[in-house]
Amino acid sequence: LLAGEAGKLFDAMLAAMGLNRQGVYVASLCAARPLGGLWREEEQASLAARMRHHIGLVAPGKLLILGDRTAQLLLDAENRVGDG
Repeated sequence: LLAGEAGKLFDAMLAAMGLNRQGVYVASLCAARPLGGLWREEEQASLAARMRHHIGLVAPGKLLILGDRTAQLLLDAENRVGDG
């Protein structure tokens, strides 16, 4: 998770915030990479519910959500991702 060039960018983002990987907890919305890199619309509600439960268990002081679709899914009260 977050390896290669994406990992370097993530590490730089953390460093800019005064953090490093040893001081953060990283979790993925999907247990495995979906085909084509995007989850199916019918999976949205269960993915959001599972991640909200996971966040509740970890109870972080701060939360950084990467990806506009993921942010929309987790922050939208109706659990819908828009077309744009």
